[in-house]
Amino acid sequence: MLFKLIVLTSQFRMQKERTISAIYHLLKGKQSIQTIQDAHLFQLEKYYGIYKNLTSQRFFEIVNKCEKDGLVVKEGHYYGVTTTGEYWLNNHKALLQELSLDGIKFRKMDQLFFSRLLLLIQVWTNSKMTHFKFIPIIEHKEVEQWVRLYYQKTKNNLDHYLHTLYEEFIRLLSSLPTSHTNIFINQLTGYKSFGLSLEQLATKYKMSKEDIHLITVSVLHFMLLSILENKEQYPLLYSFKEDLHKEDVLTDSAKVTKKLLQSGLTITQIANNRRLKENTIYDHIVEMAHNDQSFPLSTYVHLSAQQQIIRAVEQIQSFKLKDIKLAVSKEITYFQIRLVLARWNHFDKRREES
Repeated sequence: MLFKLIVLTSQFRMQKERTISAIYHLLKGKQSIQTIQDAHLFQLEKYYGIYKNLTSQRFFEIVNKCEKDGLVVKEGHYYGVTTTGEYWLNNHKALLQELSLDGIKFRKMDQLFFSRLLLLIQVWTNSKMTHFKFIPIIEHKEVEQWVRLYYQKTKNNLDHYLHTLYEEFIRLLSSLPTSHTNIFINQLTGYKSFGLSLEQLATKYKMSKEDIHLITVSVLHFMLLSILENKEQYPLLYSFKEDLHKEDVLTDSAKVTKKLLQSGLTITQIANNRRLKENTIYDHIVEMAHNDQSFPLSTYVHLSAQQQIIRAVEQIQSFKLKDIKLAVSKEITYFQIRLVLARWNHFDKRREES
């Protein structure tokens, strides 16, 4: 039900602005400017990248089930939420409030953090019982290397670390719904105690595998946020993710473009220098606008053009680039429109404050 709620909520906000595939790309966390921009434009940041291993086959199975149940209707290339769908959303939306998702913030660290936690607990508990012949539950070279180094630093004081971890878990998870805590804890593997798979948990709790996954990600995001905001209360758990938190979320290619722009090169010069199309450099600049609160928008879009684009969006009630382009002066480029849309949430907040 949770997964279906997220799909319908996303579709309701996008309406016929985007095809249903845009939601699939959003949940997968597709590294494209369009998908990242959609997350911001339609206020779906919390759902970005929360289901990285979702298959298109399973996604469309669920969409087809929603259509069969009369929650959505297909019209050409688009889906729309029906009146029945809206009623269903309103009746169940409180369930989403129990989730603590922040995909746009934690998409690059949540699974690594979880893998480290799972493997380290397995190593600590087995080592405590002097049992060293076990099959690691995580097969990931980077995670295995991290755990190996961390274990070397802690192996002589396992009682202390296990007790500290237990205390931090109790403090951290006590405010969550009991069912969410149990689902999370049930996945931990210890000495002669094996964590349950998503399929086993789905059977145990009579839920879909997708909902079990979402609850797990929600717990992880809650943990990461709490650890970041109160690291003095959770020093051990903070040390598990200390090197994972990176403020700069730009792609590597965009970082290179940013440095070249700061050195004084023009867009054309950067494209020639890097042997890339100018449109690719435009993409990088739009990416910067999304992630930098101090982005110098006026350097690329005059204030009067910004105002014109904002008025056009408000008048036509659409984020479609072609529709906006037709509603503004012909001198305004698609690139400038995309930049203003990248800062759309900033404009929304500014209007609310005025």
